[in-house]
Amino acid sequence: MTQNKASRFSGFLLLALLLTPALALGDVVGNGTVVGVNWPGKGTIDDFDVANGDAVSGGHGAYTPQQATKWVKAGEKYNLIMVTKPASRAQLFIVFTGTGREHPYLETTLDHINTLVRGIGVGDKSVQEGDTVKISTQAAEGGGVDVTLDVYRGQTAVSTFSFVQKK
Repeated sequence: MTQNKASRFSGFLLLALLLTPALALGDVVGNGTVVGVNWPGKGTIDDFDVANGDAVSGGHGAYTPQQATKWVKAGEKYNLIMVTKPASRAQLFIVFTGTGREHPYLETTLDHINTLVRGIGVGDKSVQEGDTVKISTQAAEGGGVDVTLDVYRGQTAVSTFSFVQKK
């Protein structure tokens, strides 16, 4: 192999190694919106800090709001991911939909959620109503599906957390 070809091959190999971790991550299979942050008995709050051990519940068609907001219509069914603080009972509500060909997959995978947050991103900020969410999945070690939620405010990433959904 000539030195020029070897150099190009080395560059290609380096590029492939750099891209491999990104390719190993799960594909985005859903989108969501934070439609509420609530603390029962204390009313609406502005911020919610997701932490390991927070309870995750919800599922396909699990949310039927009684009052319309700028995010949801009263009386319609929405897919829901709800995160609840164990001590304070503060709650974070995310409505979601599947995307593209993965649409039925996400709704089926996230039906009857009952688990705990098991992963938090580095440098996370508080989640607020109106933040948008990208949902990705991949096979979880030990079975089930590892579900990762990347939360954005505008174009800026503010939080990442994950949980394992067992079937």
